[in-house]
Amino acid sequence: MSQRLLCSLGFFCLALSMATIGAQAQYGSLPLGTLAVSGSTPCPGSGWYNYQGTYVACYVAAITNCAGASPLGVTFGYLDPVGYVKGVLVEKGVIVLHTGQGGTSPAGDDVGVPDGDFSFANYYFLQGYVVVQLAWDSDWEATQDPFPLTNPPTYGNVQQAACRPATFFNYVFNNIYVPILGTNSSAGMCGHGFSAGSAALAYSMAYYKPAPNTQWWWDNVEMLAGPAVSDMNQGCEKPVAEPIAVCPPGQWGCPAGNNSWQGGPTFVPTAAGWVGKWTNDNTCANPSLNQTSLASDQRWLQQSIVDDGTNNPVFTYPHTAMAGWLCRTLGNQQQQSCITNYHWNTCPNESSQQGQIFFQNFTQSNSPASFNLYPVDNCNGPEGVLAGTVAALQGVTGLQGVEYDMAGGGPHNQSPQFVHPH
Repeated sequence: MSQRLLCSLGFFCLALSMATIGAQAQYGSLPLGTLAVSGSTPCPGSGWYNYQGTYVACYVAAITNCAGASPLGVTFGYLDPVGYVKGVLVEKGVIVLHTGQGGTSPAGDDVGVPDGDFSFANYYFLQGYVVVQLAWDSDWEATQDPFPLTNPPTYGNVQQAACRPATFFNYVFNNIYVPILGTNSSAGMCGHGFSAGSAALAYSMAYYKPAPNTQWWWDNVEMLAGPAVSDMNQGCEKPVAEPIAVCPPGQWGCPAGNNSWQGGPTFVPTAAGWVGKWTNDNTCANPSLNQTSLASDQRWLQQSIVDDGTNNPVFTYPHTAMAGWLCRTLGNQQQQSCITNYHWNTCPNESSQQGQIFFQNFTQSNSPASFNLYPVDNCNGPEGVLAGTVAALQGVTGLQGVEYDMAGGGPHNQSPQFVHPH
């Protein structure tokens, strides 16, 4: 919808004066926590990116001092393409990949194609971008794990828990991205999130402000199948919320001539289980209830990405490019039986409608620097955007569309959608 500017980037060692970043901007109003790295570690488990046998360098850290959330450990890793990828003499970007659900694995999202997370990381790396992955010790959304047994119960707050990924993003900005800026003044930093991972990105922009003398973290964000908890009250409440039109005619960022679609924002059973675990409130979309309590409804709303205004969410990101990728149709969808015979892999879920609740906040008057919302057809599963096709992009696959939008390339040598400098 608006002019897109190419940016490129470089890499590591915090020796650059923060004055070179320019005047400070703010996202939201909530403070960050503290991240302390305790040392390097062999990358645990599977899913960590490797290039021809060279794995990301992994580190162990702990995040503390997040208001309302207990300390939480995180393992993260990154790999610099300079010296590995032929022809890459300077890094073109830093891209943080955040997985869905609880974010406890660096890869493994059900994105619709085998090894989709690796495909993204590999494409970004080969294009010349530093790849950053992370895995939380336990679900980042739960302010406590386990929750204490108290009477009345102790409830969780995902908005407060989002301080953790926001603090991590701030660390990456200052310790991985900023040093690159010293050798490449057009450098930028980007985020790639799937489902609840896209919610981590959205929370960081809507609520959490960078530390003094720093800048907005994101030059570009790609949000796949989400943000998944944009309005937790509409996802949890009984009676269920009304259907939502996704990409209705005239919505800013939607393709011209787009066919909108409708669906419910109510969390399907699997998602309701996750939200119930994170909030310690098992009444979320509970099929045995006819009506949830007003207290639960209010708690869910006030910890949503859009909330009710009590924490002053910000939806103006003039220095950030943004793209959303939402499933419009499933390749194996059961058109008739989903309401009475729901199956997790052959029926739509709430991700597109929850994403719409977030994306509808952007208009021509407060549009991100570049903003596009892409319907994806024939998804492989309810969030399988990678295997689907994007009619607005001449029918490329979702995988290709996201890769080209983020890092450029493809048959038409598309420019990456970084917007920089600030």
